[in-house]
Amino acid sequence: MDILAPLVLLAPLAGFLVNALLGRLLPRRLVGWAGAGSIGLAFVFAVVILSQVLGGQKLDQSYFTWWQSADFNVPFNLYVDALSTLMILVITGVGFLIHV
Repeated sequence: MDILAPLVLLAPLAGFLVNALLGRLLPRRLVGWAGAGSIGLAFVFAVVILSQVLGGQKLDQSYFTWWQSADFNVPFNLYVDALSTLMILVITGVGFLIHV
């Protein structure tokens, strides 16, 4: 799950970058596949995360600090539990249906 949680975020970002940077150069059909495929891939990752969460795993990973000032610290964390997994599934599932 340590690898899959960031991939749920990075898959749609990769689809966006492909479409934003290469969208005018690629055939229209391929651009559609890149957009819908990246969201579908994120949904598949979310389903795999669901199976791991149902097995009792959780993730609380700190990656870097966004902002730090004196005693105040704002880290970039990913926390995955049952509720966040449900939200990931809803968002990626509905997003995929919108793209298709």
